[in-house]
Amino acid sequence: KHLQAQDMGKVGAMQDLLRGIKKILSKETVPVAQQATQVVQSVQPVAGGANVNSLLQRAFMFLEDGDWQKADQYCEKVLDIDPQNGEAYLGKLMAELNVKKREALGNQKEPFYSSDNYQKILRYGSDALQQEVAGYNEKNMQTSIYQKATDKLKSAKTVQQYEEVKQLLIPIRSFKDAETLIAKCDEAISAIEAQNEDAYQKASEMASKGNYLNAAICYSFILPYKDSYDQVVRCWSIYNTTQQTTGIAALSERIKALRSQIDKLSSDKETLRQYNEYQSVLMQRRNMLLTELKGLGTFALSRKMQIQAEISSCDEQLVPLTNYTAYYNGINYDAAIEQCRLELGNAVRNLKTLQANINDLQESIDDTEPLDKDKKDRIEILGFGIRTNRMMLLNKEALSNYSKEVNEYIKSSKVSDVIIPDGTMFIGDGAFAFCTSLTSVTIPNSVTSIGKEAFYYCNHLTSVTIPDSVTIIGESAFCNCWMLESLNIPDSVTIIGESAFCSCWMLKSLNIPDSVISIGKCAFSECSNLTSITIPDSVTSIAEYAFRECKSLTIKGKKGSYAETYANEEKIPFSAI
Repeated sequence: KHLQAQDMGKVGAMQDLLRGIKKILSKETVPVAQQATQVVQSVQPVAGGANVNSLLQRAFMFLEDGDWQKADQYCEKVLDIDPQNGEAYLGKLMAELNVKKREALGNQKEPFYSSDNYQKILRYGSDALQQEVAGYNEKNMQTSIYQKATDKLKSAKTVQQYEEVKQLLIPIRSFKDAETLIAKCDEAISAIEAQNEDAYQKASEMASKGNYLNAAICYSFILPYKDSYDQVVRCWSIYNTTQQTTGIAALSERIKALRSQIDKLSSDKETLRQYNEYQSVLMQRRNMLLTELKGLGTFALSRKMQIQAEISSCDEQLVPLTNYTAYYNGINYDAAIEQCRLELGNAVRNLKTLQANINDLQESIDDTEPLDKDKKDRIEILGFGIRTNRMMLLNKEALSNYSKEVNEYIKSSKVSDVIIPDGTMFIGDGAFAFCTSLTSVTIPNSVTSIGKEAFYYCNHLTSVTIPDSVTIIGESAFCNCWMLESLNIPDSVTIIGESAFCSCWMLKSLNIPDSVISIGKCAFSECSNLTSITIPDSVTSIAEYAFRECKSLTIKGKKGSYAETYANEEKIPFSAI
């Protein structure tokens, strides 16, 4: 009745017990020696006279010194004696996590639920130890969730993103300033919804005035607010239908004009034929009259005068005929008619295509499925593309038939990520030039060539994957992409154009595939951080200044290869592989 319960696995438990014994020795009838024997018998001795308590003391001393291996070893010695010793598993957990003080278990970046040592503490530790360590883990979990929430909050821009932050913080709303952050999310959501409503009204006003293109773009900025997706599809369909209808009307007029032109050319051709024929008849008649005139005698004055009058009449008719035929004989009617017929054929085919497009457009609208809640930031419809949540989904025709409109739209919208759709055959010249907000580009396997200055001066572009369908990387294609850190040139590429990767300052290493046969002038010039490039045997031509100002560069290649010859000529360090 004089002793309190003691956890013999706790550090210092033996000393506490002995002190308690000393205090009550005078009150107990049991001899001191017998009490001491009973206490000592509760802890089994080990070799060398050490016991569980001393082994644990040594283990925790090693932890304080940061000697994790020895601390774990001594805890194992304790477990050899007492396999269910909770304090020993605590020591092993601290060694596992490199923790010197048990309180520091509550300062981990992530909870340690999956640790075997933690699970054994929950199984074999005392109630107090279980509660203590579980409390540390709870704190770690809250810290981890809080950190994830604050990280997401830094980049949150949409209602959905702020809602995600809220869902993380609500279970730990009493932790640190989580409650304040939840209120901040609510304020941001309210502000965004107010902005969305304002933008929605402006877009609706644009649509009511017939400005369907800008209305569609405006609606796309606030996806998935209200029925903005449906409005985008509706406005784009009306805009495209209008464009197609306008194109149909213009083509119809052109077809009509071409047919009239063909009829006129054919008529002129027939008129010229008749004039030439009549001119020939007049010339024959004139020649016959001249011959007859020369054969008349001196006294045939009347006939001579008659013949001379007929010759004068022929001459009068021949003058305009000669002028007309001289002018129109300079026209190749057959070629002109053939050209018109070719143009007419193209116009008719284009007209049919436009008419089919309108039908397809209507069918695509009729077949539109409800938007998946998880895919509200992904939308691609007819036109050159739609920006949603800083992502541009481009239509393949837009890139294959590049126009300034695409480029200007990307720049003005501050788009950071671009997905080029499968089916795009090539990326046109200057398609993304000076799009300084662009950081990432996804290129499909259908693309075979990247045009001149396609990504020129995209100075924040950090990531681009070139698929193995690309065979040509055009002149200055990635020139001045300062932040481009890594690059994988596929083994389908045969030509690296002039200045293709000039001034890619962050590029550090590169492997040229065996398919490449030539590297253009200044292709990698001023890549100041480029330290290593591997050039295969297939390369037989490297133009001048290809690696100018690459002062830290080492060229790698096979001994005796063209790469070695080039490196020696340019005094660039060479490493044989």
